[in-house]
Amino acid sequence: MTEQTPEPAENPLEELADDIASASVSGERVEVQNSTISEVHGGQVSISKSNCRKVQASAMNMDSSAAGTVKADSLEMRDSAAGFVASNETTMTDGSAGAVVARHVDIYGGRFGVILAGKVGGNVKTVLTLPVAFALGLGMGVAFTVLRGLSGRRNPSSGE
Repeated sequence: MTEQTPEPAENPLEELADDIASASVSGERVEVQNSTISEVHGGQVSISKSNCRKVQASAMNMDSSAAGTVKADSLEMRDSAAGFVASNETTMTDGSAGAVVARHVDIYGGRFGVILAGKVGGNVKTVLTLPVAFALGLGMGVAFTVLRGLSGRRNPSSGE
C-alpha cells in the first residue's frame, strides 16, 4: 500500500506579490504609499511606508521606508533604510544605510556602514577616520613584517 501525499494548493497571494514586486513607476511627481515597488523613476518622489528595490529621482523624500539603491540630487530620509545612497544633498534622521556617497550629508541619528562625503554635519560619531585608517594600516604592515620574519627563522627546511 503506497501512501500518497496531496500536492500543495497554489497560493494566489504569491502570484499577486510577484506582480507587485515587478511593478515599475515613473513620472514627474511620484507618490508611493504602503506598497512594494521594484523601480521608481521621477522628478519629485515621495515614498512612505513602502519598499523599493531601486529609486532614481531629482528630489526624494523617504518616510518609514526601505530601498535597495537610491540615486537622487536631493534626499531626505526619516526612519528609513537604504542599502546604497548616491546624492548631492542628503539629510538623514534616525535611519540606516550600508553606504552613502554624497557631496553633503546631514545626519541626525541612525547607523551607517560607510559614508563618503565632501561635508558631513549633524550628530555623527566616526569610527574610522583617515588618521585612524592610516595608523591601522601601518600597524598591520609592521605586524605582518614581524610575523613573516619570525616564521622565516624557524623554517626547518632551510637547513640552518
